[in-house]
Amino acid sequence: GLDEHIGSISINKAADLIAVDFDTIESVPVFNPVSQLVYATGRHQVTDVWIAGRHVMKERVLTTLDANDIMSKARSWQEKMQTL
Repeated sequence: GLDEHIGSISINKAADLIAVDFDTIESVPVFNPVSQLVYATGRHQVTDVWIAGRHVMKERVLTTLDANDIMSKARSWQEKMQTL
């Protein structure tokens, strides 16, 4: 019953998409893009991410989160856990 909101890539529908850079030494040559994506592509090749239509990572840079703040909080928790 959600066909009006999801299930295809079109205007006013929520979609999660990624863009992948296949022009890297690990990927060349690409004979079958789907097979390449499933079996040989690493996370470092993801360049852009859209979640529910929002561009949340653009050219490998987070657009909606502060990476430095996240890393600072993670380091703080690391220190707290090491003292347990």
